[in-house]
Amino acid sequence: MRSRDSQSTTELFYRFQVSNNLAITPSLQYLANPAYSSSVESMWVTGLRARMNF
Repeated sequence: MRSRDSQSTTELFYRFQVSNNLAITPSLQYLANPAYSSSVESMWVTGLRARMNF
């Protein structure tokens, strides 16, 4: 098992303002030496956030 200290992360994201009340933010993360994972050297993680104002 690797220690937490060896993990490196990079994230790219962009906020799309769909309307005055809605924003969508897709993201892409790259993890090098993920913490507590001895079988994986690196991984990609995708995400999608939505923000709504009322």
